[in-house]
Amino acid sequence: MRADPPRRPASAATCALTLSLCALAGCLDAPPPDWLIESPRLLVIEMAVVETGPYSTPLSEDPPGRTRRDGLPGDRVQVRATIVGPEGPITPSASPILVRSAFPVFPGYLGDDLPPCADYEYASATTCRIDGDTVMLPPLPPAGSAVVVYVYLVISRDEGPGSEACFRGLAVRGNQELAGCHMDGFTLDYGPSDKVAALRGEESESTYPNRYNLSTAWIDLALRGEGGERELRADDGDVVMTAPGETITATLAVDADELDGRDFDAVWWATDTAITPAPRAWLEYATSVEIAAPARGHDYWLYARANPWWSSPKDGRLVSLHVVTPEAAEP
Repeated sequence: MRADPPRRPASAATCALTLSLCALAGCLDAPPPDWLIESPRLLVIEMAVVETGPYSTPLSEDPPGRTRRDGLPGDRVQVRATIVGPEGPITPSASPILVRSAFPVFPGYLGDDLPPCADYEYASATTCRIDGDTVMLPPLPPAGSAVVVYVYLVISRDEGPGSEACFRGLAVRGNQELAGCHMDGFTLDYGPSDKVAALRGEESESTYPNRYNLSTAWIDLALRGEGGERELRADDGDVVMTAPGETITATLAVDADELDGRDFDAVWWATDTAITPAPRAWLEYATSVEIAAPARGHDYWLYARANPWWSSPKDGRLVSLHVVTPEAAEP
């Protein structure tokens, strides 16, 4: 009997072709889309001036119902994190821990033994921690240097180990994720620009007033099905009943007067792939998205964040919407 010849190892081209065919055939699991909420995620960090210092105008002079987003040295800013999950918005009972720094990355290499922040010490002098959800805007840096103060928020969900344990774990491990913990960063903003320049002994190259958070956002819904077409306005936290087979056009809306002449980005998330959204629309931050309704007896959460162009990536106003298609939906 003649022995079989030895087999040669597959070439790189053959391996690549095999992997390509396997991917086309579906034998490789594709990563979930970015818009799919499969586990709790921190979507928004809002900042609001809650106490003014010696340089800012009183909060009583702000437009009714608006919260000031930027300020001057001595102003105290409150930070609020919005976390959502597959079952809806999540409100942790724990207070956050804030880390103030001059560096655009979480300073985990410094370990977990950080000094408490001094209110009137500029961030470039030290990296420090704050226990709680408020931080004071420190003095401005000398003229000619960048005006940037980074803050990192660490918070634990109720099922997590607690904010202190989250902080110590993140401080040791850097940016690695810990179960039940959330961490993200943002910058403190100074304004108005003319007062910032005056405090630094400079001339203002551009002038803009104080900027304000969006006070509200909502989703306009157009539902189309066998019973015809109907329109609804959905506010944050609303429950919308849909009929089986209804297609939804969801449009994120804000009060145009609150944009100060600018536009906004709309970012969308959902908790179920069964709603088959159009991928390109979701990836391109479109104001409107099309949602093909799933079968009866199905529900999901829809999240949309209105983010003004001058805001930081995690800033903005979030709308949470619970969409339900019951077994016997009303048309």
